[in-house]
Amino acid sequence: MSRTLGGWLTTVQYFMQLCFASTQILAILVIEAEKQQQANKERKLTETRDNLMGYLDSIRQMCESEQIAETEYADKLSGLCNETEEWLKSEGISAESIQTKHEELQATVQEIKQSISKMKQEKEAEENLRQKAFDNMWNYIDEVQTKIATDVENDEFSRPHINRITESCEIVLEWVKKNYDRITFDTIISEQRNLRTTIEDIYDKMQASKTEAEEKFRQQALTAVHDYIDNVCKSLEAERETDKTIVQCIDTIYKHCTNVFKWTNENYHQITGGRILSEFDNLQKNVNDIFNVLQARKIEGTRLDGI
Repeated sequence: MSRTLGGWLTTVQYFMQLCFASTQILAILVIEAEKQQQANKERKLTETRDNLMGYLDSIRQMCESEQIAETEYADKLSGLCNETEEWLKSEGISAESIQTKHEELQATVQEIKQSISKMKQEKEAEENLRQKAFDNMWNYIDEVQTKIATDVENDEFSRPHINRITESCEIVLEWVKKNYDRITFDTIISEQRNLRTTIEDIYDKMQASKTEAEEKFRQQALTAVHDYIDNVCKSLEAERETDKTIVQCIDTIYKHCTNVFKWTNENYHQITGGRILSEFDNLQKNVNDIFNVLQARKIEGTRLDGI
C-alpha cells in the first residue's frame, strides 16, 4: 500500500514538473512571438516610412523639373513634402497611417500631373493659335505692302497716306514681335483688326484727297478751256468785222470751240482733268492751224494790194 502510494506521488510530481516545463516553454514561445510581432511591426513601420521618404524625394526632384518648376504646383508640392516630413516626426504614428498618407500623396500628385498635362495641352493649343494669328497678320501686312508697291500711285497726294500706312504696319508688327510670349492669339487678332480699320480709314482719306485734288484740277482745266474759247471768240469777232473774206475760217474755229465746249460740259463728271487738257491741246492746235492760214491770207492780200 505504501509503495503504491509512493509511486503515485512520484508520478504526480513528474507530471507537475512536466506541466511547469511546458508552461515555461509556452511562455517563452509567446514572448518570442510577441518579440517577432513587434520586430515585424517596427520593420514595416521603418519600411513604410522609408518608402514615403523616398517618395518625398522623388516629388522634390519632380518640382525641379522644367515641366513643374515654372507652375504654381511647385510650391504646393514642396509645402506638402515639408508638412509630411514634420508629420513623420510625430509620436504614435503607425505603418498603416503612413501608408494612408503615402496613398493620399500619390493621389494628389496624380491630380497635379493631370492638371499639368492639361495645362501643357492648352498651352500648345494656345501657341498654335497664336502662331496662326501671327502668320495671318504677317500675310495681311505683306498683302498691304504689295498693294502699295503695285496698285497705288505714289504721287504727291498718295505719298503721305502711304507713309502712314507703312508706319502703322511697322508699329503693330514690332509691338507683336516684342510682346509675342506675353500676349494671346486673341490680342494678335484684335491688333490686326484694328490695323485693318486704320488702313481702311487711311485709304478712304487718301481716296477723298485724290478725288478732291482731281476735282480741283478738272475744274481748273475746264476754266482754262472756257477762258481760251472766250478769248478766241472775242478775237474772231474782231477779225470778222475787219475782214469779211475769212468768215468760213472763223466759222470753222467757232465750230471747233463749240464742240469742245459742249463736250467738256456734257461729260464733265465722267472725264479727268487730264482728258480735258488733252482736248484743250487739240483745240489749240486746230485753232492755231486755222489762224496760221488766216495770217498767211492776210500777208498774201497785203502783197497783192501793194502790186
